[in-house]
Amino acid sequence: MYYSQPKVKLGWGRVGDCFTGADVAANVLAENRGEAIIFMTPRHDFPEYPALSDRVFTFFNESAKRACAEMPDRSLVAYAYSVYRTPPARLKALEPNLIVGYVGLDLEAIDAWSKIAPKLYIRPNDLGPAIDLGMPRNHAAYLAEAVKFCVEHHAIGFDFDNCQGNWRGHGLDYYVLGKALWNPDLNARAIIAIYAERLAAVETMLKSKALTPELASLHSHRYLRMALSYAEREVE
Repeated sequence: MYYSQPKVKLGWGRVGDCFTGADVAANVLAENRGEAIIFMTPRHDFPEYPALSDRVFTFFNESAKRACAEMPDRSLVAYAYSVYRTPPARLKALEPNLIVGYVGLDLEAIDAWSKIAPKLYIRPNDLGPAIDLGMPRNHAAYLAEAVKFCVEHHAIGFDFDNCQGNWRGHGLDYYVLGKALWNPDLNARAIIAIYAERLAAVETMLKSKALTPELASLHSHRYLRMALSYAEREVE
């Protein structure tokens, strides 16, 4: 799922392990046709350390500063990812044209990033749990509350990865999250109640008809009952 401010064109750039050539990043931005460019550094399988975040984001920050001097209407998006996802320990403020793309939905970390970053974009993997099993999952209220929290802490966009389209088991999460991305101030419990009511109506319709093999495969009556049980439990 993706949400962002309208009329923003994105370009992509990748920088290597050496973070000393900020002018290289500025040149990539100059050659890119988009209004913003996303920089990523290679991922590493090491623990997270604030010192690494300081190193990486000092580079990103200097790149943004140099880019702004030449192109004040452009922005950079730099991922806070892997070993440099932890908020920096020494870096106290980021350039206004640097958008931090935080990978995750750790609200404590997002709060810390918001204290130094004027703009955030949130790229969680939180739709991932249970996707390999296809089992019901109910994180709907938490996802809605997290979206509201992020918007209140400088988030201007979201990109929820791992949306597998498993509506039978995860439909409540998809429905409420989609509504929250459109309106972060919504009442999550009220939306869950609407979903439960409509799901109950679908189940009643299915019960009133002889299920053909085609209809059964499309709607999976058993999973509808499980999802309805989860939704009703959330309303209670």
